[in-house]
Amino acid sequence: MELQILQKEYRNQYLATFIVQLTAFIFGIAVGFTGPNIQLFISDETPLKDGKLTPEQISWITSLSPFGAIAFVFVYGWISERFGRKAAVLFIGIPQTLSWILMALADNVTIIYISRLLCGIAGAGCFYVAPVYVAEISDKQIRGTLCSLFSIICSIGVFLEFFIAEYMDFRHAAIFVVIVSIIFVVGFWFMPESPLYLISKRRFEEAENAFKFLRGQQPSEELSDAHLEDFNLLKQIAEGSEKSESQWKVFKQHISQPGTIKGIFIAIVVAQFPIMSGSYVLVAYNQGIFKAANVSFLSVFWSSLAFAFIQIVAGICTAKYVDKIGRRIILISSSFATALCLAIFGVYMLLSTRTSMDLTSVSWIALVSLLVQIFVCCIGMVPVPNFYLTEILDQKVRGPIVSICSWWLWIAGFLVIKLYPSFEESLGIDTIMIFFAIASCLCGIFTMVYLPETKGRDIEEIARSFGRTQETKNIVKCNDDKLLSGQNELI
Repeated sequence: MELQILQKEYRNQYLATFIVQLTAFIFGIAVGFTGPNIQLFISDETPLKDGKLTPEQISWITSLSPFGAIAFVFVYGWISERFGRKAAVLFIGIPQTLSWILMALADNVTIIYISRLLCGIAGAGCFYVAPVYVAEISDKQIRGTLCSLFSIICSIGVFLEFFIAEYMDFRHAAIFVVIVSIIFVVGFWFMPESPLYLISKRRFEEAENAFKFLRGQQPSEELSDAHLEDFNLLKQIAEGSEKSESQWKVFKQHISQPGTIKGIFIAIVVAQFPIMSGSYVLVAYNQGIFKAANVSFLSVFWSSLAFAFIQIVAGICTAKYVDKIGRRIILISSSFATALCLAIFGVYMLLSTRTSMDLTSVSWIALVSLLVQIFVCCIGMVPVPNFYLTEILDQKVRGPIVSICSWWLWIAGFLVIKLYPSFEESLGIDTIMIFFAIASCLCGIFTMVYLPETKGRDIEEIARSFGRTQETKNIVKCNDDKLLSGQNELI
């Protein structure tokens, strides 16, 4: 059987997706930057003119990335609707390239601050616009695969940063990232606009040409019967949009309906699962945490590298099994397994730091618990909320609610990462990990009580489970297939 990526009708979709996902790769490098380089900046070998950095300065370096994303979530949404998905994706390249140019020139902490802020501005687009573009250009047969590539490629970026930071000066590594960013901008310049966006603007000829390119056809060729059916279905969305009222009016009319309120409540809670899993802290401060755990049989570098590699494996597993096993089962299993691993690590750190017990002979427990934690977490609690939100939310309120959830997640990410050093100093790693263990357990209980399964159910079935009905089945279903998400994959 021919690989999908080699099939003519899918090749250009894979090409466009891989070019767009270079933004995820670069953001993954930005996420991985703090782990190894923090240890460098607080050591006597720091290359910065400021000398050894303080815990307060380190907390700003790690947290300025989500802080920069907070305001720009809505900016990217506005650009995407006003000027198109392509323009919004290309805009990512501006702060992204500037950020790493500054990092390549950094010799003091102020320049690093500005660079990290720009990283966050680019990151807001990575998680908001890029997944929308990929979902809208993808054939339904490969949409799940292409959308799931985001977290995998982001994890590859984290892994690569952990590796190169050991052997290369961070400023030299930044030059490599600048080159990749330029390749992204140049490559994506030649990619088409989203056909769905063009149709919504009544630019049908451009939409058909873009659709043909993405399906491997020449502009002069007639659409095949199957592709023509898909293209006509997209047109129905535009016709339905023209007949509807403004988005704000529709939002106000539907926000108060009981079934809609239930869906919004569940969506807001589920959107917090990645934060409550403790993964943000573990990724941002992983080398410091491994060092504190004092694992005797494996160096901090190799422990961190294994930590990053497991994220890649988890992403691949999610892409392969999420449609086979189901969202609800995966979330429940992931939540309770995450809670168990964090509890084990928390107890280990409690005994290690608050008693006189010598745990050197069993230090492997700390490493294994964290590696298993990041694996089970990256299978369920981190990626699944991305698309689960779009499946349970009413199509008429989905856009604003997803934007609000995305915005709040960046705020929560900033606060958790910024405050962690202070809490670690005052409460200890053990207390923090046990807190996240309890939070993860609560996520599992919430999932068991409130979350319906969406696997194998169409949008009308899901709507009925919340006590609401859907009016325009084809339009809603096609919109639902867009999977307008991506905001929760911060790791």
